[in-house]
Amino acid sequence: MSLLINFQLGNHYDRFLERAKPPRPRLLYAFKPLLILFAWVSFIIIILTGFGLFFFFINATINAEETGVIQTIYTKVDVALSKIPIVDVLYNAGKEIIKIQEDPSRPFRRSGWQTEIDDSEDNMNLGLSFIERFSPNQGTYLLNEKVKLISTAQLHAIEDTKVTFGCNITNGYPNDKEIKITKPEIQPVTILKDTTKTLDLSCEISGEPPFVLSGDEQIKEKKVRLDATYGFTVKSYIPVYTMQKAYLDSIENKRLNPFEYPKKIDDPLLDKSTRKARSKTSNGPMVISILVGAAQPLTEDVDYSSDDTYNLAVKIKKSSSEWFGRLNKLNNVYIYLPNNFQLVDDKGIFEGESLDNDDFENEEPNFKKYKLQQDEIDRLNNQCKILFGGYNNQECISLFEEGFVLIDSKFKIINLQTNLLEPNFIRVKTSYDFQAYTTTSFTIVKARL
Repeated sequence: MSLLINFQLGNHYDRFLERAKPPRPRLLYAFKPLLILFAWVSFIIIILTGFGLFFFFINATINAEETGVIQTIYTKVDVALSKIPIVDVLYNAGKEIIKIQEDPSRPFRRSGWQTEIDDSEDNMNLGLSFIERFSPNQGTYLLNEKVKLISTAQLHAIEDTKVTFGCNITNGYPNDKEIKITKPEIQPVTILKDTTKTLDLSCEISGEPPFVLSGDEQIKEKKVRLDATYGFTVKSYIPVYTMQKAYLDSIENKRLNPFEYPKKIDDPLLDKSTRKARSKTSNGPMVISILVGAAQPLTEDVDYSSDDTYNLAVKIKKSSSEWFGRLNKLNNVYIYLPNNFQLVDDKGIFEGESLDNDDFENEEPNFKKYKLQQDEIDRLNNQCKILFGGYNNQECISLFEEGFVLIDSKFKIINLQTNLLEPNFIRVKTSYDFQAYTTTSFTIVKARL
């Protein structure tokens, strides 16, 4: 009898649970077989489409050598994608992934160097920009027609500088075809300090001798790059706080933060939790990062270092992907240390210099000036040849686009006059040549339709 009762109760409980379940979407359930069929049909279509595209591209690649059509489309797409806002960022990011696969050392050269870029209005318009799109003066050219490509550049100089322009076809052309700059007629062009100059630019390719299309080619696309090489100077600094060691020890023994006690310090470049600072740099195509690895404040005595020194590193790097181009060469590198600091030049690559009127105008003059020797600058400029055997391989392009370490040295503090927290700075000034560029393409045809 008890078993029968338990069985009946169990049935009632099961029916209760069944009613408690959320109702099934009956309409969706009714179409379930159709949805399954649709999913399988879609899968088969995707597979067939994939195979179709695969064989299409194989066939198109084979025909590309004969007709030049695919090469023309690729060149036009490559140039067009590089000029579309937002899309150009994604497109360049995709090319960046390919570069990392080719050169796995790229991420290591680019990480760990924090710096804040001065984005004030005066700094945002520095350098050279192509304010008119670089483009041919007509849609297509016959084999014997003169090709003309035009653009407009604007350069704002923070000091006297010179700019030189050049044009070249980047995907090959017959040796007897010469491309040359026709505007400006006289080069280099001098831009005076604190002035902005607008320049009309023109590149031309003579129609004689005519272009040559091989085999059955009916059309050919040529990609052209317009270069502008000009001088630029970038300045950077990093805050450095000092305190006598005995006083710092007394504060730390009380488990107090020396940037909170006895006086609170508010410095946007200082992380008070790690007690480390980041540098700030003027804007431009290449910027400077300064790295002082130790926690601050610094003292005259460093427990973990037998020679009482602090590490100092300086790197030049691309400020952002908005600047198309690369570092062309370094010209000068200067370090400015407070008078009670001393650079430890173990490698013998620096020489002392006197301050002049151009050194950080309107700043306090209590600094020592060190110049990187010319032999070391030459070594940095020639490192592509030293490390990679040439200047045109991917490793070299990556190195001079993204930047590299200029200085890996040390410094020490000679004396501190007060036991209180004392603010100061380490400064770096670097002058270099930057090669900006923009690209376009033009189309050669055997005959116009």
